[in-house]
Amino acid sequence: MSVCKVLAVCVVCSFSFISLASNQPSLYFLYEKALDSSPKFQVSKMEEAIAKSAQAVTDAGYYPTVSVQAKIGRQYQNVIRSETTVYPIEENDYRANNTSLNVNQVIYDGALFAESKVAELDVTSAQLQLKAEQQALAYEIAEAYVELLKSYDNLAYVGALQLASEAELKKAAKQRERGINNRVEFTEVKARYAETQAQVADAEQQKRDAEDTIVMLTGVVANGIQPISGQFNYASVLQADLTTYIQSALQSNPAIRKAIVDRQSAEQSIDTESGRYEPNVTFQIQANRDDSGGSLFGGATKIDTVSASVLLNVPIYSGGAGSASIMRASQELQRSSFELEQKKREVMRDVRRAYSRIQTQQSRIESMSLSVEAYATALQAKQTGSRSGVFTQVDVLNAKKDLSFAQKDLAEAKYDLILSFFELKKALGELSAEDLIRINT
Repeated sequence: MSVCKVLAVCVVCSFSFISLASNQPSLYFLYEKALDSSPKFQVSKMEEAIAKSAQAVTDAGYYPTVSVQAKIGRQYQNVIRSETTVYPIEENDYRANNTSLNVNQVIYDGALFAESKVAELDVTSAQLQLKAEQQALAYEIAEAYVELLKSYDNLAYVGALQLASEAELKKAAKQRERGINNRVEFTEVKARYAETQAQVADAEQQKRDAEDTIVMLTGVVANGIQPISGQFNYASVLQADLTTYIQSALQSNPAIRKAIVDRQSAEQSIDTESGRYEPNVTFQIQANRDDSGGSLFGGATKIDTVSASVLLNVPIYSGGAGSASIMRASQELQRSSFELEQKKREVMRDVRRAYSRIQTQQSRIESMSLSVEAYATALQAKQTGSRSGVFTQVDVLNAKKDLSFAQKDLAEAKYDLILSFFELKKALGELSAEDLIRINT
């Protein structure tokens, strides 16, 4: 195989020029599938729904409660001794029915008011957790997507190198038959070919592993995927300095915002526990009907009674439960404060790491681009020199190998830069569907 054909194979499989069928899934398509099939993301969605239901339960405490009670019974009385004629000594057996309607409305309950605020904050916390999980899933599927593209490239590179080695081996075998080269050179060419066979086997395993990861995340068997767009501008990924990115992340990262909300919820929980041991006021209306078939006074009665009252409940002593529950709520507030600080440090670390990696990959891309050009020139020179006997076939194979690995390293640097870009967007809390769509357009 000529050097032009070998280079053509390498260029076709290179990062920016992969040509795949239009029906192959894009990164955004796989992301949508992952949203539908990810148990962890579905758990976060259910936690949001549960928090909203809990808020509805808490808010119900502001509304009146209405209850109806009905009692149907009979009453037996036996007057054994009486010193008044009002209560004759006799036995009575009569119906004793009662129906009551009770309406209660909370006027003031400090615990209920604080608990309502906690429920509202819990909904916000669940929504932020859902957003964080959504962005984490987007990054995870992007990472798997890039790993699969890497495996395709790697397989193509080592496959092209294997074809070149096979061609050189056949050429060396013919030359040996004619006595042009020696046994040592033929053995070295044969060893290079065996080495490429092992590399192809490793690349195929890498591809299978990457495909399995896609299936695990999305439930989709990816028979090829769409490539990264050649329009992606690697040089303009960073739009601000590191300090600006860190400040932005501290304000917008959903994990930090959730930790802030959780701390506010812990503060309200102290008010909730304190409110349980404060006076509370309830307005009550009660309508009652007693329907009796008899009494000590004799004769049946039916009495309707309507009453309205304001009930004041003042807790006095609960065995120390009040102070203990307030202490526990205070400790939970301290814990949430530490968790907030820890989350801030983690996010700042993630921003610094992603920022540094982007700069590193940009430098790698620039250096590896020059390296590819240099190795291509060296290969051409060695192929020309091999015809005049200046270089051996082993030298040519080594040059092809160097060029192939340089092209592979350049492609991987571009892939790694894109992953670092996603990592930075995730740390900022800004990783969106538009970023995923942008990769393939």
